Amino acid sequence: MKKILIIGYGTMTAGIVKNLHKNKDFEIIVFSRHLENLSGSIILTRMCEVLALSDISAVISCFKNDEELVAFGKVIVNSQFINHGTIFIDMTTARPSKVLEYKLLIENSKGRFVESPMTGSKIGSYNGGLSLFLHLEDDLRENRLLKDIFKLISEHQYFFEESTEPSKFKLLYNTWGVALLYSIAVFNPKYYGFTERSEIVANQIISNDGWMAKVCNSKLQQINSKQFDDVSFKLDYSLKDIDYAIEEVFLGKVREVEYLVQQIRKLNQECSEKDFSILGERVDE
Repeated sequence: MKKILIIGYGTMTAGIVKNLHKNKDFEIIVFSRHLENLSGSIILTRMCEVLALSDISAVISCFKNDEELVAFGKVIVNSQFINHGTIFIDMTTARPSKVLEYKLLIENSKGRFVESPMTGSKIGSYNGGLSLFLHLEDDLRENRLLKDIFKLISEHQYFFEESTEPSKFKLLYNTWGVALLYSIAVFNPKYYGFTERSEIVANQIISNDGWMAKVCNSKLQQINSKQFDDVSFKLDYSLKDIDYAIEEVFLGKVREVEYLVQQIRKLNQECSEKDFSILGERVDE
């Protein structure tokens, strides 16, 4: 049996755990301070229980911010469950500098680090359809355990050449996605005086024709019907990601991103727990 340790249990990791259970050679251990039971998994609620583990083959983590990522790395260094070659797959959306700090903590403790920020919906997580942005050492490319894990949880794996490039790209990717959502708030036909029937036609066009079709087909109906309580990704997390991107990707030099983060910060004061799709709804000044 291969022991797989999952750090945290949230929207995306719930789907990951579900799919990992399909491999009968995996023993799934979940560390969560808030989870009481989970069918088929061993639940740990205290860090001391984690540190007492041994013979862990892989650790999969997805922290809500990179401060938690580095703090975890500092706690586990030189702990007994890091065997020579224990694989640490981290999916946190994080600043490249923090990813590098965590990577060095793991590697200095003889662990193997796999940088793997991911994207995908809650449904995609449950269906094993995540996309992974990866960097790992060449000798891990053919690692059987990694291949088995990736096959269960992801549909696409994209390999970057240098360490921290996946994380830098993920921040760029997330910010671009937020900008596309915000464009719906600006250009949604509902705000421009079309008749009811003509608005239906306009929505059909923007959801099926042209460059905007993919985002509108995915999000327009949700935005127009104000369905922001079924959260796949919190608005507060979007704000965190853009702050990271401004600091370490855009370096404070892209005026449009600075404006965008100002709008998100205003909205986040009252809607931080809502789904980030709320960015596509126009807010009256």
